Amino acid sequence: MVFCLIFITKYIKKYFIIYIMKIIKFLRDVVIAPHGVTDISHSIQTNNQFNLLSINSLFIGCTNFIINEYRLDNMINIIFLISSIIHFRHDMPNFKINNVDIPRYILCSLMFISIYFLNHELIIYYMLFQHVPNHFKFNEKFIKNDLNLNIFLLSFVSIICLYFDYNLGMEFNNIDNLNLLKSLIISHVIYQEKFVLNNGS
Repeated sequence: MVFCLIFITKYIKKYFIIYIMKIIKFLRDVVIAPHGVTDISHSIQTNNQFNLLSINSLFIGCTNFIINEYRLDNMINIIFLISSIIHFRHDMPNFKINNVDIPRYILCSLMFISIYFLNHELIIYYMLFQHVPNHFKFNEKFIKNDLNLNIFLLSFVSIICLYFDYNLGMEFNNIDNLNLLKSLIISHVIYQEKFVLNNGS
């Protein structure tokens, strides 16, 4: 009886973990990956389409024709890390030690260091439960102003991500694909910082 319970417990635990990982993978494709597409709606409402297109074209072009061509992978990694710290600082709380404000850049850097040493997958949970909700909160006004377009864009990109992930089995182990993905994220960060979150926080 005891051995049966042990076996059943291990079986349940194994497949529970597998099920949870499948859910996380799904949420990564339909929540995390497409959230930056709200930049399109924002750019239309604020007449910044050219700026959005220019930023994305510049970074994707430089990544494809310079960084990937000449294997300057460390360069984009550094830019990606710095831009992530700058962007994610908005998610950090106000924190004081002896009435001295700790800069959010430092708090964000400490978070990245912790994730690096503890578990890289923690960034997925951070994105799901902290960053993406904050993104929609910060962009709430512009999302509501053109809700139909935003629903369409988010749904469309989600479907594309799911298709690539599940049907084509596309993995970003390829360094060139990874670099292009980073360039898209960097472009999103620059647009958000310049045209959405430019309140000096």
